[in-house]
This record gives sequence, C-alpha cells and structure tokens, in this order.
Amino acid sequence: MTSKPHHDGDGPVELHVPWTTIIKLLVAILLVFIAIRLFPFALILLLSVLMAVSLFPVVRMMRDRGVSHGIAVSIIGVALCAMIVALLWLIIPPMVTEGTALVKSMPEIRERLRASMPQEGLLRLITDQSESSLVPDTSAMVKQTVSIGRTALGGVVEVGLILAISVYLLLDGERTYAWLLPYLPRKHRGKMHETANEISGVIFAYMSGQFITSALCTVYTAVLLTILDVPAAFILAVLAGLLDVLPVLGFFISIIPAILLALTVSPSTALMVAAFYVFYNLIENYLIVPKVYGNRLRMSTLTVLLAVLVGGLLAGIPGAIAVLPVVASYPIVERIWLKEFLGREVVAEHAKDPEPPQSTPPGAVEPSLPG
Repeated sequence: MTSKPHHDGDGPVELHVPWTTIIKLLVAILLVFIAIRLFPFALILLLSVLMAVSLFPVVRMMRDRGVSHGIAVSIIGVALCAMIVALLWLIIPPMVTEGTALVKSMPEIRERLRASMPQEGLLRLITDQSESSLVPDTSAMVKQTVSIGRTALGGVVEVGLILAISVYLLLDGERTYAWLLPYLPRKHRGKMHETANEISGVIFAYMSGQFITSALCTVYTAVLLTILDVPAAFILAVLAGLLDVLPVLGFFISIIPAILLALTVSPSTALMVAAFYVFYNLIENYLIVPKVYGNRLRMSTLTVLLAVLVGGLLAGIPGAIAVLPVVASYPIVERIWLKEFLGREVVAEHAKDPEPPQSTPPGAVEPSLPG
C-alpha cells in the first residue's frame, strides 16, 4: 500500500503503510480477540491443574502400593464424584429449608432490625433506606431466582469441567509433560524439572491446607450460630466456609450478614457473633494457617491482599482463588531462573524472613528535612 508523496506544501499528506504492517496489525487484533475469548477456559484449565497437582500425591501413593496408574485415577475420579454428591445431598436440603424460612420471615426480621437500631444516626438511615429490599417482592424474587439458578447451573457446569479435566490431567499429565519438555533447550530441562517439582509442592500445600481451613471455618461457624440461635445459621456457615478461600476480604464479606441477622435476635447476640468471628479469624491466621501450610506459602498480608484484589478484578472469585499459589510460586521461579539476572545476593536476601523495622540506635543521627 504505497504511493508517491505530494511535494506541494498545499497538497494532501499521504501516509504510507506497508501491507505487511497492516497484516501484522490484523493478526495482533485477532490474537487479542482469541485471548479474550479463551480467558475463561484458561482460568478453568488453571484451576484444573491446581486440583490435579494436589491429587497427584494420592495417585503416586497408590502406585507405590501396587495399584496401576489407570485404576488409581479411576478410584480418585469415582471418589470425587461421590464426595460432591454427598456434599450436595447434605448441604442443599437444609439450605433450601433455611432459605425458604428466611424469605418468609423477612418482614419480621425487618421489624426486629429496626427495633434494635438507634432512633437516629447513620445505622438508622441505612436501615430505613434498605427497608424496601427486605420486603419480599414477587416479581423481583422470580427474577432473582432465575438469575441465581442460571449462575448455579453455570457453576455446576464449570465444576464438572474442572473435575473432568483434572482426571484427564492425572491420567495423561506425566506423558504430556514428558512430551512438552524436549521443546526446551537441553540446558534448561533440569531447571524446569526442579521448578515443576517445587511448585507442585506449593500447590499441594495450598489446596490441601485451604480444604482443611474452610472445613474448620464452616464447622465452627455452624456451631457458633446454632448455639446463639441466629437465623439461617447453616447458610451463614456455608457462606463463611466458601469465603474463607479469600484471605482478608472473605472475613469481612462473611461477617456482615452474620451480624445483621444476629441483630434480629438481640444487640448482645450481634456483639457476641462479631467477637467470636474476630476471635476465630485471629486463631486461623496466627495458629491454624501456619500449622497447616507450613513454610510453603510465606506471603505478607499486603501481598495476599493485593494478589486477591488483582485476581478478583481479572476473573472474579475463581481468579482470586487461583492467584495465591501462583504468587507463592514466584520465589521458586526467582531462585531457579532469575538468580543470574538479579544476582545471588538479591535472591539470598529475598529468601530470608523480613525483619520488622527497628528504632534508631542511641547516638545515631536521623536525617532531617530542610527548614
């Protein structure tokens, strides 16, 4: 796409764009479009890899005891399906019962909530403004039910895809990895093998640890809210367990509805719920998590918060879940692949536990600002 330029100052200015540039631009646009369209599948694939890596030690243990690889994977697949069916059978009926009772008692809950609030102030204003949302509206409820049903159906389909892909990865993952490894230069294959082994340990620690902490959170919340006679205790417990996968943010999201429903019982009950929620959050962060995860996932609270926010903005809750083991794997990549580029001293300093800032020693001169 070329033509001779006009040399006349008053004539039009022609822009010369080669056909190769146009083709490259179109190809780039096409690749971006394909990447955007495939992003949900890439996220599903990432979650499948996380699950497959977390289950692979079980396959290896069964193989060491004489069970063939195919039979071991089949046993795990059947066990996963049975576990999911059992969980749904245990969770769905009480959730439906409590949800129906909660909807029917919304007017009463609204009145109790208004009675427990002060007559003036911000809390009263928020209660008055949200009053209409607590009154059941038939048409709105039908629309919300359809929307929730579609979301739930989509979630079930995605979970099914993740499980299916995970089983296939367990079945053929090692052969696929061995087939892809020769694409790397021979000098990098040892690094890749070391990276894969160490990252698999991080992923296993994260997935198994998260399952344990979520289960403990669900049981603790269910027992607490049942003892305090808070409405929809089972629903709130399941919500707390699911949101436990979101560090920092999940706690604040789960505590708000618990406190609001506890207010319908009494203000003292709401205070007790808040206190016991905070107590468990502290116990989980400073006692349970270090014991469960060990030294595999050493990340600061700021790093976790930023990672969760970025993952959530990019891909919602699944992205926030998947981003943590990815971020936790960075020190491994830095130590194995970036040591020569960053320098051994930098990698060695990053491997140490960060020390809190210390006060200025006696006799030291602090820097002063001009003026």
